[in-house]
Amino acid sequence: MKRFMAMCLGLTMVFMLAGASLAGDITLNFTSLPSAQGWTYFLVGNSVSETSVFSVDGSVLYQNSMGVGYAGQGANGYAMTGVIDPHKPFTVWIRARVIDEEGDIATNSFGFCFGAHTETGGGFLIGIGKKMIQACSTTVCGLIIDSTTNNTVFHDYRLEYIPKVSNKLFVDNVLISEDVPLSYFIGLNRIYIGDGTGGTNARAEITYFKFSQRCDDIAVKPYTFTAGTPAKATEVNANFDTLYQQNNALNCQVQDLKAAFCKEHPTSDVCK
Repeated sequence: MKRFMAMCLGLTMVFMLAGASLAGDITLNFTSLPSAQGWTYFLVGNSVSETSVFSVDGSVLYQNSMGVGYAGQGANGYAMTGVIDPHKPFTVWIRARVIDEEGDIATNSFGFCFGAHTETGGGFLIGIGKKMIQACSTTVCGLIIDSTTNNTVFHDYRLEYIPKVSNKLFVDNVLISEDVPLSYFIGLNRIYIGDGTGGTNARAEITYFKFSQRCDDIAVKPYTFTAGTPAKATEVNANFDTLYQQNNALNCQVQDLKAAFCKEHPTSDVCK
C-alpha cells in the first residue's frame, strides 16, 4: 500500500510540470521518442536518463526499466498535461505487451501503465503485468481488473470514458470491465504512459498509442420508459446526461467548423 500511495504522489508531482493545450487526437509515432512529440519525460526516485529506459526503432517504443531499482516513490515515464476536456468523453487505444517484470509483481502491475485523467477525478490508471491488469480507484491502487489475459503477447487495449455514465476497458475488442474504477488523481489533467511505480519494473513494447476526444456522431438513449411504469431517478438522470454530452459534442463540432471558417475568412462578422 505504501508503495502504491508513494507512486501516486510521485506521479502527481511530475505531471504538474508538463503542460499542453486541449487537443482532439494525440497519436504517438515511433520515429522519435515521445519527448520530441510534445510529451515530458519524468523520473522520480532515481536518476536514470530517458534513453536508458526508452528507445524507438521506427515501429516500436521500447520501455526497459528493469534494474532501475526500487523506491518508496518512483516512476519513469511520459506525461502530457492539460489536453483533456473533463466534460467530454474520451478514448485511449494502445497496442502493447509486457515481456518481463520484476519486484512486487504479485500485487503491483504498474511497472508498465497508461491512462488518462481529468482534474475532476474522471479517467483511468491501468497497470499491465505479464499475467494481470490492475487499476487505481479513488482510494487505492492495485485493484485487479483481469487475471486471465496473457499480456506477454501483443493485445489491443481500449479505454472508453463517458463522464458520469460509463468507464470501460476492452482487450482485443472484448469487454473486460464495464465499471473500471475512476482514479484518485483529482486535480490533474493528463495522459501518460510508462513505469509508474517504485515497487516494480518492467520491459514493455508499444506499437500504437492514441488518445482521442472527438465529437460523437450518434446519441444512444440509455433508457426507454413505458407508460404506467415508475421511472428511477438514476435512469432519468442517465438520459439527461446523454443529452448534455451530445449537446457538448454538437458545440464541439460547431466550434471546429467556426475555426475552419474563420481561418479562411477572419474578417467575417461571425469571427469577431
